[in-house]
Amino acid sequence: MAFLLWQIVWAVATPGFRTPDEPAHYNSVLRMAATGQWPTPGEAALNQTVADAARESGLTTVEQDLFSQANRSEVAGGDVQANGGDVLPYPEALIVEHGQRSVGMYSDAEVTGERDQMTQHPPLYYWLAGKALRLAGGMEWTWDRQLLFLRIFGIFLTAPLVPCLVYTACRLGAGRRCALAIAATVFLVPQLAFNTAAVTNDDLAIGAGAVAIAASAAAAYSGSWYAVFASGTALGVGLWSKGTFIPMGLVVGCAFLVNPRIGSCGRRLLRALAAGGMGVLLGGFWWGRNLVLYGVLQPAGLERTQSGEGSDVFYFIQASLRGLADTSWGDSVGLSSRCRNHFFWPFNWEHWAV
Repeated sequence: MAFLLWQIVWAVATPGFRTPDEPAHYNSVLRMAATGQWPTPGEAALNQTVADAARESGLTTVEQDLFSQANRSEVAGGDVQANGGDVLPYPEALIVEHGQRSVGMYSDAEVTGERDQMTQHPPLYYWLAGKALRLAGGMEWTWDRQLLFLRIFGIFLTAPLVPCLVYTACRLGAGRRCALAIAATVFLVPQLAFNTAAVTNDDLAIGAGAVAIAASAAAAYSGSWYAVFASGTALGVGLWSKGTFIPMGLVVGCAFLVNPRIGSCGRRLLRALAAGGMGVLLGGFWWGRNLVLYGVLQPAGLERTQSGEGSDVFYFIQASLRGLADTSWGDSVGLSSRCRNHFFWPFNWEHWAV
């Protein structure tokens, strides 16, 4: 409950559209709620309503191109040179008063030239969020009320995180007090609260992932058919969130394979395949569909410049590890806020080890 309240504090305090890709996530939720459509990856457009809301929030100004990183006002302060002009710090940006903000209404007739890349993902999160918004009567709310509602909806999708962390720690041999202390470490990862208190399909992935990890701990402890059902179901739901969830299948399978209590290698393999098969049966349809239609597991929602010859693979690995640690402990993407204090170094090493 304490972490849930902490997430809600982040949801309220974080300025509108300041979390990673939030304008596009919000756009896809509105489209799904209004039309039920899920366009081909790369063909979905950002609605004019969302562009207007972003400008009203102070994310960009009227004169600037939409959502260009260089054109966003800086929450942390300081001017940024962009397109030959200064971008104001967020405290000085033009922000429309609450009573004058526009209603978040989606219309296919009012689109911008910006792409909404979220249709590269499965639609489950956006369908659930759209249904929740519609059932709450939020289709005629102003965008800020819709955004806060969707952020809190996403927070509740991550509700299994702390209980599953306690359960997993207990299954791995920790006592009750130790398990609660381990669960409290969620407060040590600022990016976790920041990102889960956002409109994003990561919330569904994190909630399903927490259940999958807890079920995997049960599989490694007992290996019962209940663990097969729980882990397979969580895996299937998670596969409907995003492509980065696919490797979770290896975690679930290995949990059964390393458990000697199940019996022979054949019995372990059978239960691992049963859990994986259930996950594929429940959530593998989308990825199989992508392979049939596009020839890849996840087609690109945005066109990106390909790197040329001579790219340094080792530099890429080094930069990826550094970025992974930074964005977990000291770099809030979207808030223009970075912390390079040596205090975070032990956490960085721990994060790399995990």
